[in-house]
Amino acid sequence: MTVGVINGPFAGNGGTISVCSNSAPINLGTGLSGGPDAGGIWYNDQWQPVPPIFQPSSGSGVFHYVVVGAGICPADTASVAATVTQPPNAGDDTGIAICSIDDPVTLFDLLGPNAQTDGTWTFTPQGGGTPTPHTGIYDPAIDAPGTYRYRVIGTPPCADDIANVTVTEPQAPNAGCDASVPLCSNGSAVLMRTLLGCDAQAGGTWVYVTGGNTSHGLFFNPAVDPPGIYRYTITGEAPCPNASAELTVTVNPATNAGQSATVQACQTQTEVNLFAALGPSAQGGGTWSDNNGSGALTDSIFNPSIAGNGNWGFTYTVTGIFPCTSSSANITVQVGVGGSAGADSSVTVCGTDTAFDLFNALAGTPLAGGAWSDPTGTGALGAGGILNVSLLPIGGASPFIYSITDPNCGPVTATVQVTAAPYPIAGTGGTSILCATAIPVNLIDLLGGAPDPDGSWMNPLGISHGDVFDPSLHMAGAYTYTVPGTTPCPDATAVLNITVNQPPDAGANGELLACDTVQGLDLFAGLQGTPQPGGAWADLDGSGGLSGGLLNTTGIAPGEYDYRYTVTVPACGSDDALVKVVVVTGVEVIEVERTCIERDRTYTVHFTIISGDPESYAVSGLEGTLSAVAPFVFTSTPLFTSQTFEAFVRDQYGCDEVRVAGVSPCDFNEEVFVPESFSPNGDGVNEAFIIPGIEGYPDNRITIFNRWGAKLYEANGYDNRGTVWDGSTSNGTAPAGTYFYVLELGNDSEAITGFIYLNR
Repeated sequence: MTVGVINGPFAGNGGTISVCSNSAPINLGTGLSGGPDAGGIWYNDQWQPVPPIFQPSSGSGVFHYVVVGAGICPADTASVAATVTQPPNAGDDTGIAICSIDDPVTLFDLLGPNAQTDGTWTFTPQGGGTPTPHTGIYDPAIDAPGTYRYRVIGTPPCADDIANVTVTEPQAPNAGCDASVPLCSNGSAVLMRTLLGCDAQAGGTWVYVTGGNTSHGLFFNPAVDPPGIYRYTITGEAPCPNASAELTVTVNPATNAGQSATVQACQTQTEVNLFAALGPSAQGGGTWSDNNGSGALTDSIFNPSIAGNGNWGFTYTVTGIFPCTSSSANITVQVGVGGSAGADSSVTVCGTDTAFDLFNALAGTPLAGGAWSDPTGTGALGAGGILNVSLLPIGGASPFIYSITDPNCGPVTATVQVTAAPYPIAGTGGTSILCATAIPVNLIDLLGGAPDPDGSWMNPLGISHGDVFDPSLHMAGAYTYTVPGTTPCPDATAVLNITVNQPPDAGANGELLACDTVQGLDLFAGLQGTPQPGGAWADLDGSGGLSGGLLNTTGIAPGEYDYRYTVTVPACGSDDALVKVVVVTGVEVIEVERTCIERDRTYTVHFTIISGDPESYAVSGLEGTLSAVAPFVFTSTPLFTSQTFEAFVRDQYGCDEVRVAGVSPCDFNEEVFVPESFSPNGDGVNEAFIIPGIEGYPDNRITIFNRWGAKLYEANGYDNRGTVWDGSTSNGTAPAGTYFYVLELGNDSEAITGFIYLNR
């Protein structure tokens, strides 16, 4: 007996593999040992075939490797248990900018919704360094910017997962602290930032808050810049907000005691105004010192008649307000003996007087021929002592000095104190335009200037009128406002010319339809209602074809365009109305084709219609059908070869009408087609002897004979409709059989002959 031993299959030794769910695919064979045979098949735990490459994302499971048996040896199986472990999730890398003054931030909240909570934090400074443990709370007050790393420990074989939060920390700007500072009007320009507290940083900008937040430079010049509140702002680097501080500046006037001077006076004078000698720039409110104890000084008035002859010294001092210093000026009065410039006096003159003679206001017995001076620089003094009182402040006394020169005494002066009396102000008249629909107005509000409110009005008819003017009730015209004056001033008047306009009417919205061939479409005709002429048109859609109120549609693409008509009336505003213009184009015909039908000896015409209004395409002059949807193709009914054709195409707009015309393109070998049979048996099919193409030969003649030569049918003008053979004869219906025909076309061509089979 011979025993044959064959090698049985070997699937190897079973085992396990352990992978992370995010690992790369792995060959299940790595879980086998012992040198398994190749060529086996893998099955899952439901014994369904699977690829040998295991995808970790598919989850854990048990897989069986089967090597098919050989001969009498059965198959061998080994199993591999695949364990899949889920990886850790530390979240997503991110970055954040945190201002140095912000509240602490929980870094974990930045990692995204999938981050696990059981990780740890480390910190690496900007520029590198050794990572150090961190709490995961970033506090700008104590922490430094850099990289904060969050690590979640993975379960083997899954590696740890990390996520980085990159923190930048812009420094909050420092605009300093609010401050208030007084400056002197004659001081030097100062860098305003240095006046703020808290060491404000440079690089900011200033605005003048009191002046409506207008922009201002870095320096404050007390001589030209107004006092008030100034705000200093430094722009913060995101996410830091801007920083601001306010500087309140007060400007105290610099003191000016005027100029030192020497004054000549006579013993006959009783009043010499020393203040006037200080010059026009001297400030009031100062104090006088009688340096020589003359006993003749009262306030700023020196009485030479009391002091007597001699030189008398006086000092005028104006005390400064911090930080301004005090100033002084010295006046020396030299008293002699001589004539009179008159006595000092005071006078009240109407503030509207422009030619007041100061000489007449001097007291005493002044000598003529002297000179007048304006010590305070009012600018009101004219030649010869004629004063323009309207240039003086109302209510305050202004001094004017009259001087004469006496050979014995020298200069002798007298002062006239002139007070400009309040005068009535009726304001400035003019023209005022009102709308008839406006609310009533106070007439005083229409006057210019600053009119007194206690005057009265007269209407254009000279009748008393109230302060209120109602445009819907009162007449237009000249209204006179009168304010009564008191001595020494006369009444004041102002005339207001009032015009009342009716409100604008641009009409109502409308619509026009125009072809794209119109060179001057009048848009005004499209307005509804009662529009006023003279308005302005605006091309709202930029069509480019508008000139005034005329629209040139030749360069405008078909479509809808809006044009606004605006009527503007002074004081009444404006009114608008819209005209919609629908620009349409004419129809076009393309792709004209003619198709020959040889069997029927006819032809058809086809063409495509474009542009215009597809909903209203119409074809006249030629019978046929038009397709209901694009492309819109017209197909004529069959035409005889001898027929010409002419068709007219248009739409509802009628912008253009296209003519399509032509002749038959066909050249048939035979003029007509004679069939070989017909069957007049009452079934409705092929009931008559139809000869296609015969209609094109109206002068034709046909004769039909039976087999014995007897004439059964004869006709002229055979046309397949009114004149057509249906198998009947004068003796009844012709029986089934073959018949002979002779067809003459009537065009001098040879007769056509042949046989026709009549089938019953």
